[in-house]
Amino acid sequence: MQLPLCKSVELSTSHITENDSQILSEMADAFSETRSDGPTRPAVLATRYGFVIVIGQLTADGIIKNGASSELVSILNYCLKPEHGIVYLAFDSDGEKIDELAQFEW
Repeated sequence: MQLPLCKSVELSTSHITENDSQILSEMADAFSETRSDGPTRPAVLATRYGFVIVIGQLTADGIIKNGASSELVSILNYCLKPEHGIVYLAFDSDGEKIDELAQFEW
């Protein structure tokens, strides 16, 4: 059986600011408390060493509205482009470091 794959991007948490990490952590906490009969919330999940973001306009708008850095906004906008077809964006402490992206030490 051949099942279709979905695209994801995994980056180092060094590509987000400490404030971005706090925003994503708070959003992940709120998402984990979501009940099936509750309102739809941006889909941000906490992992052991970072976050997984389900790429969609609702989630991106929620992250941006909560004060994300311009660097994170730029990454989200890249992922949202239909031609890239990215479904998940992960940030992990051991994730890939991309020279073209800003890096933060915190």
